[in-house]
Formats: sequence, C-alpha cells, structure tokens
Amino acid sequence: MDSKQSKMNVLIRPWLAHDHISPFLELTKKLSERNSHRYFCSTPINLKSIKKRITDKYSLSIELVKIHLPSLPELAPHYHTTNGLPIHLNSTLQEAFEMASPNFTNILKALSPDLVIHDFKPALAQPIAFSYNIPAVHLMTSGAMPVCFSRHIFHPEVEFPFPTIQLHEFHEKLFHQMMETAAKTSKEKQVIPVNNDQPPCNFMLFNTFRELEGKYIDYLSAIGEKRAVPVGPLVQGIVDDQNDNSEIIQWLDNNGEYSTVFVSFGSEYFMSKEEIEEIAHGLELSNVNFIWVVRFPMGEKIEVEEALPKGVKFRVPIVAMPMHLEHPFNAKLVEEVDVTVEVNRDINGRLNKEEIAQAIRKDVDWILGYLGVLLEMHLINAVSNRNSSNASGLSLSGNEIRRGRGRRGRRGRQEMPLPDDVPAL
Repeated sequence: MDSKQSKMNVLIRPWLAHDHISPFLELTKKLSERNSHRYFCSTPINLKSIKKRITDKYSLSIELVKIHLPSLPELAPHYHTTNGLPIHLNSTLQEAFEMASPNFTNILKALSPDLVIHDFKPALAQPIAFSYNIPAVHLMTSGAMPVCFSRHIFHPEVEFPFPTIQLHEFHEKLFHQMMETAAKTSKEKQVIPVNNDQPPCNFMLFNTFRELEGKYIDYLSAIGEKRAVPVGPLVQGIVDDQNDNSEIIQWLDNNGEYSTVFVSFGSEYFMSKEEIEEIAHGLELSNVNFIWVVRFPMGEKIEVEEALPKGVKFRVPIVAMPMHLEHPFNAKLVEEVDVTVEVNRDINGRLNKEEIAQAIRKDVDWILGYLGVLLEMHLINAVSNRNSSNASGLSLSGNEIRRGRGRRGRRGRQEMPLPDDVPAL
C-alpha cells in the first residue's frame, strides 16, 4: 500500500511573508510526529528559500507544492514574496494571491488532502476547502492577545479586561485603520457557497504557549466561537553554521556576554530616513556595542554608509521599538512579563534618540544587575555549603543565566511539544 494512503495527508498554505512561512514550516515539521504526510504550498520563490530547511529527516514526509500567481505586468515572479517587496506593490501581491484561488482549487483536486491548514490570507482558502468536503483549520502566526484586543475594536461598549495592555494613541489609531480596511476587504470578496455537510472546525491554532499567554488563550476561547489551541513557540531550531569563523562571529567572541545589542525590525519593515537617523544616534548615545540589521526594498541600490548619518561608528538585551502590524502588541506583551522595556515616542509616534539610548542603557543595566544577584546567590551558597562535597562554589550556569534573562528572574521560554489535546476533526 502507498505510504501516503496509510497516513493523514495535510496541505499547509501560509501567506507569502517570511514571518508566516517560517512558523507554518515549523508546524509542518512537528506534524511528522503525528503519522502524517504534509504538502507545503507556496510560490516558487518562497519554496526556493526554504529548501535547505527540509533536511533528510523530513525529506520523505514533506513535499513542496508550487502555486503560481497570475501574471501581472508590475509583479514579476521574483516579487511573489513579501521579502524585499517594494511597499507600493503590497496591495498588488495580495490581490494576485487572492486571484490564484483557481490554482489552489486545482491543487486540492489533485492532492485530495484530509486536512488544510491555512493562513488569514487568502480569504477564500477555507470556503474552497469546505466546498470539497475538506476540513480547514486556521493557524494564527501572531499570539492570542492581539486577537483578543481586535475583537474589542468592533465592540467598544465592552471593556477590555486586561488594563495593562493599552496601546499608545498613535498605535491604536493605526491598528483601527488596519482592522477597518481588512474588514472592508473581506466583505468585498466573493463568497463561495460552503458545503453544509462539512461542519466548520471548532478551534483555531495559535503560535503561542500557555506560560506566556494563558489568560489570553482562555479569554479568547470563552468569548469566541472557536477554542484557541496553542501550538508554539513555532521557531526555527538551531542551525549548524558553517561560517563560525566569520568576521562578526569572531568580533562577538572577543566581547563579553550581554555586551552587544541586536537591532532588527523584521524582514517586512523598511525604515524611513528619519527613523534611521534617530535610531542610529540613539544607539551611539547608549554607548553600547550593537549589531543593526538595516534592510531596503529589493531593487534599491543603497549602501548602508549612505543611509546612516555622518559620524555614526560601526559597532556590532531586548529593547522594544514597535513599528507596524502587531508589533505594538508584541511589545506590550513582553513588557508585561518583564522581559524588556519599550522605547517611548512623542505624541505623534516619532522616535527620539535620547529615549532609544535610555531604553538600551536601562535594559543592559538590568542584565548586569541580574548577573550580580546570581553571583551573590552563588557566593552565599558556597559559604553555607563550604563543608559539603556537593558545594557548587562559584560556578555560574549558562542555563541559569538564560532562564533568568528570559523572564527577569522567572522561568524563561521553553520549547513546547504539539499538544496532545488538539481536537479530533
């Protein structure tokens, strides 16, 4: 018998952004432990970028399935991804992704999967699957808290029960606009008749874990029509880097632990000239070593030296500077669990170099302070147990430091297995 026929066949289709493809791929790998064959469906340019992550361990159970977007004059095949996509083509890519629904239908017919796991885009993924009597489950790549908050946007008469989560006025305004646009776009989409013989799934998957968002997961399950099921954190595992002797790695090896700040705003955000200047000056004022990932849209020939203000030196903690989409919620969440501090902005949402420097110094000072507390604890233990053969002396465990840094003295994030209580379909 064909091995595919004896297993549950699952078709996974994420949105075309890297920060969506990556968690979907990690969930795809986790499903290998559930006796299933997985089809990972995306555009050729995106599949090419993840081929190296399909190692020999998964090569027999994960198949990459190409879906081609319609040919549009302004959207060449190398733009069939959000990675490096010029900002003015974002709406065009979304439109092309929705227009590929007939191709998605043909893939469903050819593969006849037992289950579809889909993203928030395309809007028609679930009704198309239902029309062929195939159950479909939505995986949210964000956490549960932003979804809880967004529900209250459309029901302002109901008080949001978590007062610590309050967005700045400018972030809330932007989020309102984004949600209203999304709702309007959804209404304008043509609805495919749903097969009434196929009941909708009564749960949604979330890229989160209970230790971080337990109360939001429970609240969302209570107020929503579907149960929220955490399956995260869906993060890429450690990769054996063949370039351990690179200039950056050597530079880091020559600097002390927690001496360097890593600055990155994801693969989807391109900073304005004003933002680059304020962040650059803020990093300089903090007097802390830093590695800063500066990205530009694909096709723009800009040298980093040209983008940075004159006088900024090249030097290679977590500090929150939310920029767009769900970034403000992520910042509030990690601040709530005491992992980081958020950079203050002015009333119009503009960054300020002094505020950036102050946030970085505050976070680095906390790290040094926490290490001091750990050292003091080990000194006390060493003195009290000096006559014991099991005395730990002054040894300072790297795992203890990582756990402490993860949640400011409390237990940090841990890799969570796929829950055993995922509802049957």
